[in-house]
Amino acid sequence: MSRAHRYLGFGFAAADLLVEIAADGRVNFALGAGESVLGVADHALAGAAWRDLVHRDDQPMLEALFAGLDNGARAGPVVFAVAAGEGERAASLTAIRLPQNEGAISCALSRAGPGASAPIQSRESFEARVAELMAGATQELELAFVELAGASDCDAAAADPAAFEAFLAGVLRAQAYRGEAPASVGRDRFALVRERDQPIEALVGRVARVLMGAGLAGVSPETSALPLRGVSHPRQVAQALRFALDLVLRDGVRADLPADLSAAVEQAVRSALDKAGALGAAIRTRRFQLAYQPVVRLGDGALHHHEVLVRFGSEGSPFPTIRMAEEMELIEPLDIAILEETLDVLARDPALTLAVNVSGRSLMSERYLQHVLELLELRPQARGRLLFELTESAAVEDLAT
Repeated sequence: MSRAHRYLGFGFAAADLLVEIAADGRVNFALGAGESVLGVADHALAGAAWRDLVHRDDQPMLEALFAGLDNGARAGPVVFAVAAGEGERAASLTAIRLPQNEGAISCALSRAGPGASAPIQSRESFEARVAELMAGATQELELAFVELAGASDCDAAAADPAAFEAFLAGVLRAQAYRGEAPASVGRDRFALVRERDQPIEALVGRVARVLMGAGLAGVSPETSALPLRGVSHPRQVAQALRFALDLVLRDGVRADLPADLSAAVEQAVRSALDKAGALGAAIRTRRFQLAYQPVVRLGDGALHHHEVLVRFGSEGSPFPTIRMAEEMELIEPLDIAILEETLDVLARDPALTLAVNVSGRSLMSERYLQHVLELLELRPQARGRLLFELTESAAVEDLAT
């Protein structure tokens, strides 16, 4: 067997389609299952521009991946949506630039499941996606934080904010596991998931190379990373991720990150316990205030009822405290305390109709439901004047209940 055939065999053992992209961005060689992977026969790929084969939303990612490749460097795999063919199709791509190939990039492609669905994810969707990736990954992953200080103040960002956001998302996705979308963690600060098979310095070098090629030499990336190991329970993973993201949001990528997810959980618990003592005391002694937000009918603008809102001290939004109460299993006594105070207000003013908030976690508690029924048995005057409003801070796990 010739050496060329042997290498070709190894290539097809790892991929369905081999493609070489010349320095001008066009395919100059293709061999394999082109119809299956890209919706185009391999013999018809020669001369095609690679951008014409890739969905426009994923072009910035592949452009950044190719631009960040140094001679002898390998990148990927990343998953992209295919432009050609009928129906939704996705492919996984791994690329390498060999110095003896005159700037051409060698790519190995395979069929893949759908990749990232948005250029920048919300924190909530990112946390959920990280947990999914951890559950399915066969290699060790890490949570990487990248700060691109000054990026949002550059001329390109001012000229076309949407295009610039797509560019930055592409730069980061090119360095992410499977090309997954990053999440924003404050101004010019992002989180992404990557494989731990390369040092974090490789990420910095590739991002800096792409930024410089785009004329953003004044934007220097800074990074840090947290290994995604140590815990596997979904709730602990979520708790650790939330703690790490909050830490970087507050202190930047130079924050003193935990050693791994296990350490992050420990630090999150210690931090929450420090606050839980005061929160528990506030619940027991009713050291909170109720505020009343009018709710009117759209038809005639007439008052229908008031929504009861809770406030702690002089703070603005109570949402962080509510989330903390849910995480520390204090939301049920808090919901009960607010309900009891609300029932007292209804007893004092027969003209009022009030809606009291209840967390999805409280609603899933038989103890909470029993307590509410007992309270309402003792307060028959609340009938027809008390509403329950389900908050959006926690999912309802049992809709039948």
